[in-house]
Amino acid sequence: MASDDLTDKDLALRLKRRASEASLSDDDGQVVDGKEKRQRKKLQLTNKKMAVDAEIAAIEAELAVMDADELGFVEMKKTPDPKTPAVPALPIPSKPRQTAQLEERLSSVRKDAMPAGPNSTDASNDIIHPLSIFPPFTIPRPLTPAPANAPRTLYITSFNTSLPATCSRLLGTQRSIPPSTTFLYTLSCVSWLAPQWELNKRGDGLDRRVQDQVMEDARARMNALALVNDVMACFFRGHADVSVLVGCNTGRWRSVAAVERVAKVVDGLGGRSRVRHAHL
Repeated sequence: MASDDLTDKDLALRLKRRASEASLSDDDGQVVDGKEKRQRKKLQLTNKKMAVDAEIAAIEAELAVMDADELGFVEMKKTPDPKTPAVPALPIPSKPRQTAQLEERLSSVRKDAMPAGPNSTDASNDIIHPLSIFPPFTIPRPLTPAPANAPRTLYITSFNTSLPATCSRLLGTQRSIPPSTTFLYTLSCVSWLAPQWELNKRGDGLDRRVQDQVMEDARARMNALALVNDVMACFFRGHADVSVLVGCNTGRWRSVAAVERVAKVVDGLGGRSRVRHAHL
């Protein structure tokens, strides 16, 4: 009988021990103590809270973006740019109609934003785009192509960019130019390398040695070639008379040399040059 009682006690203790071990084991069946279990449970709660907070933050960010879009649309409707033409105000569009209404509004703005003015020119078919083929602040005259046998004339003038009397001197040299002459642009030689002082003392831009030294600068050669191309392009487009100004600090060396070389090349290509030096 005693052995049976001991056996029952041992069995009860074993069952109690197994139940205790089962309550202290994790999901993988590993035995853990009570402190570690509490730490794991606390960590799980923390992770869950962080996940919820992240989801809430994402939703709030999305709502903020939507609010900003609507606010920006309303502000644009309330305070338009003064440079932008007035456009009929539109209500805040709903999602299905948003794209169509915004495209309609954009097309209306593009249509009225840049109206054609008297100074606008269509250069889409030009091979070379100079700075301007018309004098500023004037309405361009209709281009009448010159006869095929009409001479193409280049009126090219050198001048001093630093003298206060430059304007009056230039006006004096332009009196013999026909009124219908197309002004191309003004070429500045200020940034070109100046010739040596020894050559400057003995001559000016009419001297061939001065011209050779001025044209040793790559910028001078590039600008002179571009000027020749622009002049010939105007001739081919129907302009019979073209005017160009070339200036430097003194109006005696670099600008004179450039004018002489450009005129020589234009003459060699079949044109006719009329050279004037305002300050030589």
